[in-house]
Amino acid sequence: MDDGLEFCILGGIEAYRDGVALPIGGARPKSVLAYLLLRSNQTVAGERITDAVWPDGDPFKAPNLLQVNVRTLRKAIEHDPSRPDRLVTRAPGYRLCVEPGELDAARAERWIAEARLAATGNDLDRGIANFQSALACWRGEPLHEFEYDDWAVDEIVRLQELRLDALTELNQLRLLVGQGRAIVGDLETLTRQHPLRESLWAQLMHALYVSGRQADALRVFASARETLLDELGIDPGPELVAMERAILEHDPALGAGAAITLRTTVADSDHTIALASSAPSTDQLRRTHFDLAPIPARLSDLHGR
Repeated sequence: MDDGLEFCILGGIEAYRDGVALPIGGARPKSVLAYLLLRSNQTVAGERITDAVWPDGDPFKAPNLLQVNVRTLRKAIEHDPSRPDRLVTRAPGYRLCVEPGELDAARAERWIAEARLAATGNDLDRGIANFQSALACWRGEPLHEFEYDDWAVDEIVRLQELRLDALTELNQLRLLVGQGRAIVGDLETLTRQHPLRESLWAQLMHALYVSGRQADALRVFASARETLLDELGIDPGPELVAMERAILEHDPALGAGAAITLRTTVADSDHTIALASSAPSTDQLRRTHFDLAPIPARLSDLHGR
């Protein structure tokens, strides 16, 4: 069935064959395609599709309307619309057959999983590369045409959170390999966009500190504290407080040349992860050794520990 198809939901809904955009039609066929992509390789009742995509439509006209839009999609994505093998009729409705790797969201999730596996195995460069490959799958806000449709909201939120988590973990790895100066601008943008996510504020403080901007790092803490108090009525959590203390004390674990050895438990196995941007001395290793068991496989929560 490998015929060069690619389906995209990490941005506007699109379909391609061998890199050429397919004419999938207007808003209605796009809605049907998106709904089926979120349930790919499952048989979905026609009534469920029409109830979700056209909740206010005439129930007597809905089946015919759905058939019209299915024909439009088949003309676009099938090699032979008269003998469909992608968008097939299966009682009591339809099934969209999607091969592994053909949906951009699935590719992104695979890259993220591989990035996390590489990071827990101490292959930080590979982890960074895989996170970057995952994030390159996003072309904009996921499923943005359907942000007000009930059937799409949960998946939109999930994909937005997936991207933000990947960005946070990528930035943590880049900090650990000594690239803090290069990500200051990105982190300033992220903290403006997500002012209640304390891990981003902590990463920005860390990046500023290793860039030789200690005063700016401490001003960021003050801004974060003010934001959290204004928005939620709470003080900064332990992560931010620990980062401020580490900066004030010039903790060598924050330095661009320091090493951090983390002993962690992942999938019921003991792993030791040595994270270093340059060869440390024995004294550095002794000062910056932490025993954390267990910690999550995701590395976004390690600041200040």
